[in-house]
Amino acid sequence: MKLMWKFRYILWLLCCSSWLSVSAYADHAPADQTAKIVMPDSSAVTPRQFDQASLDSYKARADFQYDEQRVDLSWWQRFKQWLAYKIAELMSREGSHALLKNVLVVLGIAALLYLVIKLLGMDAAGIFSRKSRTSDLGVTEHTENIHGIDFAAELQKAMENGNYRLAVRLLYLDCLKKLSDSGLIHWQPAKTNAAYVGELEDTRVQSEFKRLTRQFEYIWYGDFGVNRQHFNQLHEAFQQFDEELK
Repeated sequence: MKLMWKFRYILWLLCCSSWLSVSAYADHAPADQTAKIVMPDSSAVTPRQFDQASLDSYKARADFQYDEQRVDLSWWQRFKQWLAYKIAELMSREGSHALLKNVLVVLGIAALLYLVIKLLGMDAAGIFSRKSRTSDLGVTEHTENIHGIDFAAELQKAMENGNYRLAVRLLYLDCLKKLSDSGLIHWQPAKTNAAYVGELEDTRVQSEFKRLTRQFEYIWYGDFGVNRQHFNQLHEAFQQFDEELK
């Protein structure tokens, strides 16, 4: 019992001390000496109006005409829109960037391979097809023996048939035969035209033969058409080159 009364006495003292502390703080708390007064805004307000003439002027300009107009598209324009939509749809899919990168790499390799084939004077159609491309001479293009061809007769036949593209090839093969007979080049069926140009030691002869080789390759490997007038000019250039070799 005595212990219980002591506990109650201590609890009563704690409550009294807390009450006295709160009362003392309230008595000594600083009072707010400045009263906050809200003053009304008495400044003059001048309302502004839009210039109706300027609004009418802007409305009349074509740049501010936003009315939708239906435009009749051609089939080519519709196709381009469809193609652009399909490309955008494809690119929005997951992994599309990697696919595009691979496609570009493949196209780049194919373009580089095609360029190398053309520079080496090879026939791309003969490489990728099962059947070797043959000329009107009746022999395979890459294995024909220039020393076994009657160029005068074959050239006359090609000219009579209007096959000037084949006639240009005959002129070039005949030129190779004459260079080989003169000992200026070493002819081999699988050798490239660029290799023959590199074998020529005479700078003047090499320059002229290189020019004739370029024109021949444009016509034969590039499938460029040649008419009678163009052929006559090339024929004369080959004849002048033959005279320089003598």
